Amino acid sequence: METGQQPASSVPTDVSVAVMILNWNGRFLLQTCLPPLVEQTYTNYQVVVVDNGSTDDSVPFVREQFPQVQLIQNGANLGFSRGTNAGLRQISADVVVLLNNDVRVQPNWLMELIRPFHQDPQIGIVGCKLLYPDGTIQHLGAELTYPLAHSHHFYYKEPDLTQVEVLQDVPYVTGASLAVRREVLDTIGLLDEAFHPFYYEEVDFCTRARNAGFRVVVTPWAVAIHDESATMRNVSGLKLQTLHRNRLYYVLKHYAPQQFLQDFVPAEATFLSEQPVLPELDALQLAYFRTAVPYPPVAPETSDAQTMAIRAALLQLRHTAILAKAKALQPPPALTEFEFPANRSWFNKLAARVRDAWSRVAAKWLVRSLIQQQHQQNLYLLQQVEALHNQAAIQAQEIDMLLASLPAQPKQQELEAVIAKLQQRLDQLEAHMEQQQ
Repeated sequence: METGQQPASSVPTDVSVAVMILNWNGRFLLQTCLPPLVEQTYTNYQVVVVDNGSTDDSVPFVREQFPQVQLIQNGANLGFSRGTNAGLRQISADVVVLLNNDVRVQPNWLMELIRPFHQDPQIGIVGCKLLYPDGTIQHLGAELTYPLAHSHHFYYKEPDLTQVEVLQDVPYVTGASLAVRREVLDTIGLLDEAFHPFYYEEVDFCTRARNAGFRVVVTPWAVAIHDESATMRNVSGLKLQTLHRNRLYYVLKHYAPQQFLQDFVPAEATFLSEQPVLPELDALQLAYFRTAVPYPPVAPETSDAQTMAIRAALLQLRHTAILAKAKALQPPPALTEFEFPANRSWFNKLAARVRDAWSRVAAKWLVRSLIQQQHQQNLYLLQQVEALHNQAAIQAQEIDMLLASLPAQPKQQELEAVIAKLQQRLDQLEAHMEQQQ
């Protein structure tokens, strides 16, 4: 923690700043994002819109309504990390600010975001306070839980009651609003494009910066409103699958093999056994498979034996996800005939007997028919559960055979044939998952 007083009214403007907004079909967001952004109290800055191949009128809108904004066109939707890197390669400012197009900033937001860079040359990345439209806190720094690497945002959804009034060191800040010093980019490079198309790229970036000796801080004095994920509301299936695949990649990139095998895998198996959400289990199943095959993304110094153990663990987690889904599909108990309650009163007992008799006469055959139908449905569901168990065992065997068929040093044609076969199965599984959304 770094203590301090409330910031003064101005900061030196010797630091050049580029505020870079990645945009894809976000014309409706740019019309609220850009107006306050081009009127900041800090003066030595430029606004850059990097367009990821939008098919709406985002590009002509920026050109006509905001001619002072620099426009970079990628020509295609490259995702967050690749699209951002394409823009970063064309920017030479002392500080670059990554900003989502669904963020609305306050007038002094940029000045307060730049202020920490003047306070300590070791500060490499600065985040701000992001609020939901209702005024509650969305982000004021964040961390990953260990060992599962789930995101935990500090003060999440709490009322904004000045919980923090000092600059704070944090594990990471969100890429929705992230200021980075040029020296950091020159030292650790750009975003890791393996985190594609989105999620965990900023977590990895902040981790690499801290490992290189830079401080990652969040300032409560730079404030903005974030309509979170406004541009991703129609991609829930892709969102879940990408989230977990990139989480696995982050873990494999930053955990030692022993940490992954001894800490992460058992905790993940427990998480699966307690996970009742079927779309989440489908996404996890695909994420494990895509990470394990054909080769897990492990560090170069990882031994062959460790790589094979990691691959086997990922495939076992996939099998566990399938079994967890089967458990979640267990049918409810069969229906039973209703019996009217009766207490010790002789009158209520007599009334209950009369109601039971009348119910048996009036609804006996209807109720029994419903019970029989429910019984048949339960039998069918039990057969489906058994089929899922069998499918899991068969698929696990097929994958093991497929992996065993890979030679130690496969020839290019052999490897391509195996990868093509795996890709075909992945496409089929992904199509099935999308149908279930």
